[in-house]
Amino acid sequence: MSKNIQELFAKKVIESHLKTHVWINDDGSKDSMFDLGVGNKNNPQYAIECIGVMSQKEVETWNLGPARGPNKWNLIGDWDLQISSNTRVKTIRENLEPFLVKLESQNLPSDFALHVDENLERFDSVLFKNLENLGIVSILQFRSKGEGTVFMSMPGSVGAENMNGDGISEWASNYLSSNKCIDVLHKLSLSSASKREVFMHLIPGEKTPFELVSYFFNHNQVPMQKPNLPKPVTGFWLVCFEFCLYWNGKSWINFEIKK
Repeated sequence: MSKNIQELFAKKVIESHLKTHVWINDDGSKDSMFDLGVGNKNNPQYAIECIGVMSQKEVETWNLGPARGPNKWNLIGDWDLQISSNTRVKTIRENLEPFLVKLESQNLPSDFALHVDENLERFDSVLFKNLENLGIVSILQFRSKGEGTVFMSMPGSVGAENMNGDGISEWASNYLSSNKCIDVLHKLSLSSASKREVFMHLIPGEKTPFELVSYFFNHNQVPMQKPNLPKPVTGFWLVCFEFCLYWNGKSWINFEIKK
């Protein structure tokens, strides 16, 4: 997602929730301009910076693979393919079905797992190289008698669902305090706005903790913990899928994004 598209998306979400006009501040006319503003342009109430929490490569792979939902292949069982950001998703869809058919013919246990790691490389270097070149991390048959459904996931995208928002406050505080956000903090520090916030668009990927992503699977309860945000940040918006979790500086709010 380009910076401009990201800003327009954030503008739409924030306007819908705050019920007020949001204007784009960063027109490139000056250095270190914050992205979005609310209120008087000469004395804004809100100064907001927009960031994407994922690499562009991970975004592309996620959109081509897991985001499109499961595949239906001519198989007996149900499978999960864990892929990396370098995975050639189109090649997998075109070539992997016969390989899984062959695996199923070997009367595998229902919880069969094939990990593309150093153990497989020692046991079968050719198979290891072929799967590694495709960007496959692991292959799991989680149901031996199923419907031929093949899911794709990315490392970090499996585990127990986080329904209570545990750890989100700590994650956001650490992320915004990291070197990745130095420029974000600098731009907000130059504003006189009383509310200086960050709009964070979270897209699941290899380096994104599943505990964080899974909170957005459903409209779950808001976290109990308050974030300890680095100055000058007073609040943040965390968007994933069609949900938004918002810390306004005093309390948590979560809502579904209107399409």
